[in-house]
Amino acid sequence: FFFLMIRRPPRSTQSRSSAASDVYKRQALGGGLELAISCDLRVASKSSIFGLPETSLAIIPGAGGTQKLTRVISTGLAKELIYTGRRLSAEESLQYGLLNYVEENYEKAYNKSIELSEAILKKGPIAIRQAKQAVNASLETCLLYTSPSPRDS
Repeated sequence: FFFLMIRRPPRSTQSRSSAASDVYKRQALGGGLELAISCDLRVASKSSIFGLPETSLAIIPGAGGTQKLTRVISTGLAKELIYTGRRLSAEESLQYGLLNYVEENYEKAYNKSIELSEAILKKGPIAIRQAKQAVNASLETCLLYTSPSPRDS
């Protein structure tokens, strides 16, 4: 049941019309990281650790980690982390683009997440919904058929 919920959460953060953020206190390993990379924004405390250790157990990430991680960080780094099961500190995760913010402790990370949420709530909900939809669609869109630039006219 848990596996099915991860593979297809009841209300996936990607399909939600509103922005989704998450705050991490300790570890987001395996399925925890796979859920994390489904969020729009990620904030963590300095003591947090992130990784996909499944290959250490002779299995692969089963909830989309192999596809989603390459959309958040570089393909080469995603392959390294998946193949080796290496774990990243919060600072490394921030450096590689896995996190938006790292705060000193959980309380500050939580407050930063609230601050981000409040900033988003001040914007037009339709604009946020459309922006999220456009950004998510761009991850699935082929760039071969782009509109010509004004210089091509």
